[in-house]
Amino acid sequence: MLNELGEDRYDSLREKTLKTFPLMAAVLEKNQSGAVFASGEADPRTVFIISRSGFSFLYTADPELDYGAFCRFLVETPAIPQYLHIYDAPSGLSDYVRVRPEEFGIKLRTRIQLQYRKEEISPEAFRPAMEADAFEIGDDNMASIGPLGLDIESKFWDSKAHFIEIDILTAPDHQKKGLAKYATALFIRQGLQKGIRTNWDCFEDNAGSLHTALALKFTAVKNYPLLSLFLKEKEK
Repeated sequence: MLNELGEDRYDSLREKTLKTFPLMAAVLEKNQSGAVFASGEADPRTVFIISRSGFSFLYTADPELDYGAFCRFLVETPAIPQYLHIYDAPSGLSDYVRVRPEEFGIKLRTRIQLQYRKEEISPEAFRPAMEADAFEIGDDNMASIGPLGLDIESKFWDSKAHFIEIDILTAPDHQKKGLAKYATALFIRQGLQKGIRTNWDCFEDNAGSLHTALALKFTAVKNYPLLSLFLKEKEK
């Protein structure tokens, strides 16, 4: 059904809408480990991208895609982990796996993508009442955030050099003090200075995360389903 592409063919997919999610873009740009599979035609109608962490994206322009065959591909392909997450999963795939509990364990949740679309931001407007110093984390001081247990280099990204995703973690004793908004405002400003727009992505029921994003004037871009899939057949 799908064949793995060599990295030399990744550029041939540039005309397709495959870079909506930063981790998928990083795989296609060869900045992160992963694999890309495509249907056999020269201009493939179906493409599946998966990162080493199990986050993936299924693009298809085929209205008659055989989801049963696709699921067999997931089960039979060694490069596909037993547990994976599919960004913006097609409804046909979700419907297929939902009625087959003997084959799949599933969790289907809605996430929201937001983007900071203003041309400037003033971090001072978000400075908390408590005293707070801010500094950039780089190669020379990465160890300073070790106690937070972020484990940056072994979770989603291959290395700290390629860590480009925005995540916020506030120590429990310092939550609800405005520190997250201040740190994010500084992050946004640095991105704007480099010509980069900041994106935000969270589950729709994460009230705290959404509150922070909206307080910073992020604009909602889209809601999408995240399908978490456990392939029971891979156990056999």
